[in-house]
Amino acid sequence: MYNKIKILVMKLYFKLCSFIFLFFFIFLFPLHSYANENNFRILISGFGPFAQHNTNPTEELIKYMNKNSETNNIIKSIILPGEYNRSWKVLKKEIAEFAPDIVIVLGYLPESNAIVVETTARNFDRGFIDNTGRTRYGQIVPYGKETIPNEFPAKKIIEALSDNNVPAILSSDAGSYLCNNIFYRVMHYTRSDPEIKAGFFHVPSWDVKELWYSLRIIIRVIEQNVMKFSSE
Repeated sequence: MYNKIKILVMKLYFKLCSFIFLFFFIFLFPLHSYANENNFRILISGFGPFAQHNTNPTEELIKYMNKNSETNNIIKSIILPGEYNRSWKVLKKEIAEFAPDIVIVLGYLPESNAIVVETTARNFDRGFIDNTGRTRYGQIVPYGKETIPNEFPAKKIIEALSDNNVPAILSSDAGSYLCNNIFYRVMHYTRSDPEIKAGFFHVPSWDVKELWYSLRIIIRVIEQNVMKFSSE
């Protein structure tokens, strides 16, 4: 009985420590104080509601960033529509106009309780219906490569998130819907421009501040390793 109580107390203690750390990190380093020391131009995208989900944590994160960050020409965040054709048109246009060094695409994975680093984009749609009622089945890009790897240092991102008490896992399948579709399109597009590095992350239904805390860790790892992508 004593051992069970002791284990319970230890679990509560570690949870409390994690909460305190997260609170002070956010309080001491608010959104607008994010330091992009290398001056990389970063484009971050999320999605709006889709299917039966009336809210999307990636949309909430983008809104939070746009509301709380100081306007600058270093980081730009946008919300993509839940449509096969329009989502890529919007993102492609932003890439062309903003000319980012880094493109981070975010998607929502309701069943997850961790940040998911997607490692592989697949050139295949599996027939799911988008917000307009349209469906796609078959190759996303005709005659494109079957798979394209994420260009971010996935293992280092996992390690950094874990070191900061953020649950994180690797995944080699971004799903059958818009997430994989936009993931493949952006990876196929940026392969023609070696100056742009891109990748995709699925996020769970966490509080927006927890998501921003996690995203800042991801951004820092990407920036620190931006010159090493080709060797990852």
